[in-house]
Amino acid sequence: MKIEPSQWAQYSELKKRDKDTPAFDLYIRNQIEERVNKLPHVLKGHHGDKIEIASVNIAYKNREIIKLLQERGSIVTAAKFDKLEEID
Repeated sequence: MKIEPSQWAQYSELKKRDKDTPAFDLYIRNQIEERVNKLPHVLKGHHGDKIEIASVNIAYKNREIIKLLQERGSIVTAAKFDKLEEID
C-alpha cells in the first residue's frame, strides 16, 4: 500500500490538533481496520467478526539515506566517533 501525500497531510494535521494521536503506523492500522470492517463479509458463518490487523511495517523509498544511516550506525556502534564528521 502506498501512503499518499494527502494521507500524510491528514495525519500531520490531526497530530497538530490532538496530542493523543497515535504513532503513524498505528494510525494507518486503525484506518485500514475501520475501512475493512465496513465491507460486506464474504465468508459464510463469520458475520459480525471484527477484522484486526496484527502489524503494520512502514518502508521508505529512499535507499541512499537509509544506507548512510546504516553506515553511521556502524560507526557509532564501533565507537569511531572521529569518523562521524565524514558521514554527517
